[in-house]
Amino acid sequence: DGALRKLAHDMLDTMYDAPGIGLAAIQVGEPLRMLVIDLAKEDEPPAPHVFINPEILESADQRSVYEEGCLSIPDYYA
Repeated sequence: DGALRKLAHDMLDTMYDAPGIGLAAIQVGEPLRMLVIDLAKEDEPPAPHVFINPEILESADQRSVYEEGCLSIPDYYA
């Protein structure tokens, strides 16, 4: 759908401009189950991913711990 594709591109632009690594549609006023992420490191080329109506089908036994921030609350990390 063209509107979803445009929204995904706009969300990625917003996320990169912030700068951030993820952004949910609800954060930009769209009540959709949609998010964009890019987990590439600074020395790697961009690797954007768009998720629409995502479902967790399985999970790995291995876990990773990361610091988390939110573009809606800048400069705060947990």
